[in-house]
Amino acid sequence: MVPVLRIPTKQSRIRLASVALSREAGILGVLVLLAAAVRVVSALALPRVIKWDEPDYLRLGYNLLHGQGFTTGLYPEAHYTPFYPLVSGLSYLLVRDWEWASNLPFAVFGAALLVPVYALARRFYGPRTALLAALLLACFPPLTVSVLYWGTLTEPLYLFLVFSALWFAWQAVEGRGLRPFAASGLAFGLAYLTRPEGTTYLILIGLTILVLRGISRERRSTLLGLGLYLVAFALVAAPYLVYLRGVTGHWSITGKLGVTWAIGQAVIDADPAEYDRVTASLDASGDEIIWFSPDRFRTGVVELVQADPAGFAGRVVGNARRLIDVFFARAAFSHWLLLLVGVGLFAVPWDRERLRREFFLVAAVAPVLAFLPFHVELRFFSPAFPVLLIWSAHGLARIGDWTVATWQTCFAVSPGSRAARFGRFLPVALVLLFFVAMSAFAAREGIRATKFGHKEAGLWLRAHTPPDAAVITRDLAVPLYADRAWVASPRAEWPTFVSYARAHGAEYLVVDEWEVQRVRPFLANLLDAPPPEVELVWQQSGGDEGTRVFRFVR
Repeated sequence: MVPVLRIPTKQSRIRLASVALSREAGILGVLVLLAAAVRVVSALALPRVIKWDEPDYLRLGYNLLHGQGFTTGLYPEAHYTPFYPLVSGLSYLLVRDWEWASNLPFAVFGAALLVPVYALARRFYGPRTALLAALLLACFPPLTVSVLYWGTLTEPLYLFLVFSALWFAWQAVEGRGLRPFAASGLAFGLAYLTRPEGTTYLILIGLTILVLRGISRERRSTLLGLGLYLVAFALVAAPYLVYLRGVTGHWSITGKLGVTWAIGQAVIDADPAEYDRVTASLDASGDEIIWFSPDRFRTGVVELVQADPAGFAGRVVGNARRLIDVFFARAAFSHWLLLLVGVGLFAVPWDRERLRREFFLVAAVAPVLAFLPFHVELRFFSPAFPVLLIWSAHGLARIGDWTVATWQTCFAVSPGSRAARFGRFLPVALVLLFFVAMSAFAAREGIRATKFGHKEAGLWLRAHTPPDAAVITRDLAVPLYADRAWVASPRAEWPTFVSYARAHGAEYLVVDEWEVQRVRPFLANLLDAPPPEVELVWQQSGGDEGTRVFRFVR
């Protein structure tokens, strides 16, 4: 009997496509759960403390949701944007623990990031590359381990919003109506309210849409869509922009550029004393530190650049060199991973559509370069990681195909055999093992750079001081752990320091040996022979930080 050739009907093709999509969605769901699990385990297993900018965000969120305004204490906040404080504040209401108020958004939005990254990768390279990109992103050490020690934990939320906006932006490029324009503008608005550099994405991706849509000559709908894109952003950002206008006295997208510029030079020079001078010196009135004083708004970045354009250019070039060392370190995006990126990008020639897509992805990476005039920290450049992982995943898919084709040619291996499946999985397994080693390096570096004495001091203060006590310290994390009021510590000689502390109602002082020896050596007597105005009431034991708590003697 002659076999009958059955041609799939349209219905059967739709059914098969639906089954394939359901299978993909199931795998993606598993990967999202894996990403959340990896982050929860990291937060549980690795020792960390709230530090640097993170306590500011947490206190801002708490105060905002408890009717105390957008402030860490007495002064309206102009350095930090409000969306992450709002998210972490809501998280705190759920968990009632300061560290987990950050850990919960870290796990939730770190896992959610897989969805827009998967969507972009699938659109550009197909489902296999998209699933590999999601797998790499679920386990990538800088976003599962290092981020715990970067000192903000804003990155998971920020990256989720940026890549959601990028996904909508690509839909706008493809001509899927006006809604993607509005959705992209709204998501970029929320990204801006999470970190001010979100405005760089708004501008650059808007121009990218204009270029890519302009090529197709859909100019009228493009201009209408971009208008909607900007309006959506403005509606989200406007309340905060009006608030900044009231605090700073002029229109601006952030109140921290001038101080950040000065901080950047101190970081470049590895000079913590200069950093302290820029942020914690008393202002012209002598009543407040620069960080909380109106004096910080008097000099803008434009004026600073105009005063020394050669210095500006030199700083950008120097930071670009530093970026290479920081970004491609073994605990960041190791230079070995660039081999995968190269294969993913250049294994086959590009056509015009591939050129458009790669142009879009390059534009998605470019905004991180806006930090080069300031200083280099790995967290600033973390939005480049998902794009690089998409390219890496595509490289892994190409290498897997090469492995199977080689085995098929040399050993007559069937494409659907177990050996072929193993050949496709082997490169992925090797990369995941490499990520395990990277995670160990990242954890070791993060722990080594963390001071645990401040947490110990805060917990001691919580247990041994009155609830209405105020603590003067450079680190807001101490009074946060203590659940006590904070007085910002000024850079001042001891007599002035004591007067300031008493004027602000401080009853306890927290310092560590590094602070006194490296940052404020003029307060060295606190270590050797405490002045009569204070008495030592607690000292860290078993650590090399020498954290101390003093009580002011009335």
